[in-house]
Amino acid sequence: MMAYRHAGIRLPRTTYEMLASPLLVRIWHPRMGDLAFYGSGHVELFRKWGWTFGAHDYGQPVGLIHYGGDWVPTAFYRVR
Repeated sequence: MMAYRHAGIRLPRTTYEMLASPLLVRIWHPRMGDLAFYGSGHVELFRKWGWTFGAHDYGQPVGLIHYGGDWVPTAFYRVR
C-alpha cells in the first residue's frame, strides 16, 4: 500500500478492501511490482518468481523474502 502511495496511487488499507477495489485486475503472469496475495489475507509486492518484497510479521523490517513450501502466493493482481 505504501509503495503505491509513494507512486501517487491510493489503494485501500485492508486485503479485503483491495480485492473489492476496481483498481485491481487478477493476472496469471506477474511482473515486478504486482501484488502477491496469500490465502491468509497477507499481501506483498512481487519481485520475481520465488521472491516478494514485504514483511511477514508485524514489527519486522520490510525486505526481500524468498517464498516456497507452504508459504506461496495464491493469487496475483495488477493495479490498473
